[in-house]
Order: sequence, then C-alpha cells, then structure tokens
Amino acid sequence: MKKDIIFIVKILRKREENFMNSKTMNIVLMVIIALILVVTVVIAVMTFSNHTPKTLPMHNEENVEANVTVENTIKNEIVEQPENLPTLKNKGEIAKVRSVYTDENFKTVTVPAGYAIIKDSPNTNDGMVISNVADDDLDNSKEGNQFVWIPVETPVLDVSKLDNEIDINDAISESVSNKKYPMALKLADGNYKGVLYRFESINEDTATKVNFIAYSEGNNEREPANIDDNGANVAGWTQTSYQEEFNALVKRVKNDGGFWVARFETSVDSNNVAQSKQNQKVLTNTSWYNLYTTQKSLTKGTTTSHMIWGCQWDQIMIWMKDIRNNNVVQGSRYFIINSSNMGNYLNTEIKISEDQTKRAGEAFRFKSGEVGGAMIKNIYDLAGNVWEWTMEANFTNSRTVRGGDCSYDGESYPVSARFSFKPTYTGEKLENIGSRMILY
Repeated sequence: MKKDIIFIVKILRKREENFMNSKTMNIVLMVIIALILVVTVVIAVMTFSNHTPKTLPMHNEENVEANVTVENTIKNEIVEQPENLPTLKNKGEIAKVRSVYTDENFKTVTVPAGYAIIKDSPNTNDGMVISNVADDDLDNSKEGNQFVWIPVETPVLDVSKLDNEIDINDAISESVSNKKYPMALKLADGNYKGVLYRFESINEDTATKVNFIAYSEGNNEREPANIDDNGANVAGWTQTSYQEEFNALVKRVKNDGGFWVARFETSVDSNNVAQSKQNQKVLTNTSWYNLYTTQKSLTKGTTTSHMIWGCQWDQIMIWMKDIRNNNVVQGSRYFIINSSNMGNYLNTEIKISEDQTKRAGEAFRFKSGEVGGAMIKNIYDLAGNVWEWTMEANFTNSRTVRGGDCSYDGESYPVSARFSFKPTYTGEKLENIGSRMILY
C-alpha cells in the first residue's frame, strides 16, 4: 500500500511540472491526496482491531500488594461513608443538626446539635468554645453549658491484622516515634481499646517526652474495662456496656477529628442534670457510679454526654504538652509536668477578693471556674481544685482520677498525674473527687 501511494505521488508531481500554472490541477491534486489519507487511516484501524491490546507492565510486588488491599477491604472492612453535614456559617447560631464550622485558620470542627459557637470564642488553636445558649459568651453570662474543642490528630491506629501483643506494641512505638499519638487501637475483633500515655520532662528547657503505656490484655491501667462490682451499681449495665460506649465515641472522634470537653468541672442543677457552667458547686462526695450515670444526663438526641475517658485526658495533655509554666524557678517548666501556680493547689496563693486571699499551704476548694488563673486554653481547673474521675480502670477494683486537687502540690500531682480509688470509696478524700464531661 505504501509503495502504491509513493508511485501515485511521483506521477502527480510529474504532471504538476507540466501544468504548474493550472489552478484546476492543484485542486485535483489536493482532493486525491486527501482520499489517499482517508483510505490509509481506515486500513490502520481495521488492522489494530484484529489484535488483543496489551496492559502496561507493572512491578510484580506492587500488583500483589494492590490485590491484597482490595481483597482485605472487601472481606474485613465495612467502609464508613462520611457524613454529609451542613455548614454552620455564623457564631452564635444554634446548630439544628450536627454541623461543620470552619474557623479563620481553615480548621473545622463538628458542632453538636443544640449548640452554638459563642460569639467571642477564639479559634481552635486557642480553645474554641460552644454553648447550648445562642448568645452566651466567654464570661458564661447566659449560663449555658460550655465545652472546648480538643483536636485529635491520630484518632485510631489500626492493628487489626496483628495477632500478638509484641507486634501491636511495636506498631504503637513506631507511631509515637513519628510524633503520631493514637487515641485508640482498632483490634482484630473490630473493637477499640484506648491508648494511655505518661509524660516526662527530658530537660526543663527542651521538650516534654510522651511515653505510651504498653498494650496488654492483662494491663492494670486500661480502658474500656469492667471491674469487679459493675453489675450491682449501674442500672441497665451489661458485660459489653463500656465497650459499646467506647466504640461509639471512637467512631465519632475518628469522623470529626476531635471531641468537646467540658469547660468546667461537673456540677448539677436542681433536677440533678449534669452541668458545665461557671461558679457552680462542683459535684463531689459521691461515688464513681453516680458521677458516671449523672454525666450522661445532658445527652439529647444525637448529642451524647459522658464521663471523660482516660485516653481523652491524655489527648488533652498531648495538645497542651508544649505550654510553658513560667511560674516555677526550678524543675520542669512545662505545664503538664509541673502545674504549680497554674491551678488551685496547696502550694498556690490565690487572690479571692480585695479582702481575701488563699495563702500557700491552705487547702480550699473553689466553685467551678472561679479561679481565673486556673484556665488553660479556655478550660478551667484541669489542674488542681478537685481530682477528676475518668473511665480508666486500674487493677480489678479501681478507677483512675486525674489532675490533682487542692490538698496536694502542683509539682508532685500535676495536671497529667494519676491516682486511683475504688468507685465506691467513702473516705475523707471523697470531698475532693469530682469529674468532667465530654460531648460528642
């Protein structure tokens, strides 16, 4: 075919030499060449259609890995569709349903139904605040229940393909070494377990070191976890209650990228409904079980209130780990390691009024949010005032409290400190044990 085309072109060129000045010949030449090109394309297409196309070469390992991923996704994973949430455009606007708000730094939060971002709230970096009263403010002048946004960069570490504790702890260690601090693990049975941390100062002027508590089925410190006497003290309790509650929390935090923590220690109104409000008598002198049940009472519709989990407390510590304490002259100068003079502690002097001052060495329990100097990123009294019971279990018969109280000093028992009591404890310290809610 190619030879025939060349032959025809040569003849046409020769004739063109004899009729160079003929306009008609030029037109004829162009028509003939066009017809030849059309015939060539048709033949090429017919030839290609008779051959089976070949796939592009792919590296063998990449191909195998891709196949394994697809197979595992089909067999083992239920793909959760992201929520299509409406946008909340204005501060002070109560969200009718779960909604997304974007701050001036283009960081998003999910606002629970029934809550609004208060008008004078800062951005998420400095402690964004919501309230269930539309025109509330940072002074809590409208007495709404207020909560502060806690971002969680790494909500879940998936270890569901690992079948022994050594490999699971290696995976956590690798994540932590990369400065990714998971709040929870996803295990092979589809349930989640909390990841707990300890904190230490490498040097008073360098950084705070984050150490994870090794995962083990037999750990003394663990969550979610049942302890010896659950059934007799919690109405409607089942053996799987805490696990189901934790699973629901983790899925929501994973979806939202964070959670809301009460701005104030838990108090109750005249109907015994839990509150997160300023200048209220903190709910103490009661059992863990009563606090656990009471803190659920703010739940409404799709918005859930709950006692704070130990892993959530640690995520707050991770969020605050670089905050300096410039009130100390020796020892660690990081707030979560040494909270002296940044909370209501025994060794903290606090001016109550023009005529009254709590001196260092005096133990005095204040109302929620009463001490302005005890506010960090818009959260009051994490450090000191009263111990705060969490969902974290210790051994087989105790629950963990966090943050120290007014009868201890802020260096020995800083905001990250742990202690534990039986949930039915009735000793003299009970007057200084309260708790704090979370909202999701």
